[in-house]
Amino acid sequence: MAYNKMENKGKIIHSENIEFIDVPILSPNGDILVEKMNFRIQPGMHLMITGPNGCGKSSLFRIMGQLWPVNGGELHKPPID
Repeated sequence: MAYNKMENKGKIIHSENIEFIDVPILSPNGDILVEKMNFRIQPGMHLMITGPNGCGKSSLFRIMGQLWPVNGGELHKPPID
């Protein structure tokens, strides 16, 4: 599956939960790190994200913080403010 880095094909939906539904995680040069990320975090839950260098941990947070575009799927998250 190829993604155009400049084209934002995903949706951002404001919600009290954080949820990734079929969101691809891409490296800065466009390599697919995770084809479709799926998870949900509800208020009060605890989560630890681990993995080797280059697996997409920081990319996940850049997408969540809207520093990088959502290139597919749906991102549910609280508003930035």
